[in-house]
Formats: sequence, C-alpha cells, structure tokens
Amino acid sequence: MPIVVSVENSTILRPPIDRAHALGKAEGKAEGKAEATAKAIETILGQRFPGQVPAGLADRLSLVACEYLDEILRKSLTATSVADALGANMP
Repeated sequence: MPIVVSVENSTILRPPIDRAHALGKAEGKAEGKAEATAKAIETILGQRFPGQVPAGLADRLSLVACEYLDEILRKSLTATSVADALGANMP
C-alpha cells in the first residue's frame, strides 16, 4: 500500500515552496518595473530629442541596475541632451 504525502499540508515541505514562490514573484515584479522604466525613458527621450535616441535603447537599459534606471528617468525630464540624461550609467 503506497504512502501518500500532501505537500499542501506538510509542515516540512510547504515553507520552502512558499519562500521560493514569494521570491520568484518579487523578482518578476522587479523585472516588470525595470522594463516599464526603460520603455518610459526611451519614450520621454524620443519625445524630447527626436531622432537622437539610439536604436534599441530600452534593450540596452535592461542591463542597467534599477536604482540607476530611476536616476536616468528623473534626468530624462530635464536633461539638455540624450547623453546628459543617460550619463555614465549606460552599458
């Protein structure tokens, strides 16, 4: 006769599964925020400096750490050029 184990009710198995799920969810949110911020930067700079935004900027910005993306976004609103907004944080 087989032994049946319910993962849902297991006090040993459930906590690590729940932690992994929460971590994955948090990482997904962070990636989504970074992607949205990168697209916002590309859109803002494209509106402010038509024809001067490098092709594929949002993809390149995906390599930049989140804290720098927020800084670039703020600078994008008042920068005098695309280079001024992007600063030294670009890959």
